[in-house]
Amino acid sequence: VASWETSKARSQATVNSYAAIASRHQKLVSDGSIRIDNDCGVVTRDIAFTSPSAAAAIVLGTTANGRARWVNDEGQNYGAWEETNNS
Repeated sequence: VASWETSKARSQATVNSYAAIASRHQKLVSDGSIRIDNDCGVVTRDIAFTSPSAAAAIVLGTTANGRARWVNDEGQNYGAWEETNNS
């Protein structure tokens, strides 16, 4: 199996972006705005984000597709919910 030397493959802007996401995630975990439960981030208060993916990234602490990662109690992801409710 091949492996990647990620420090060589990423631009500095990408490294900075990941660091900013991880930093904001940690701040929100520390102040109780995000609770970690069974390896899932649970938002405990209203937090404004610019997109579903930005919200997912901050809650998870890494980049994420919010339309795929946000899932409701019925197991439906946000993208599927959005399609159903905007038809």
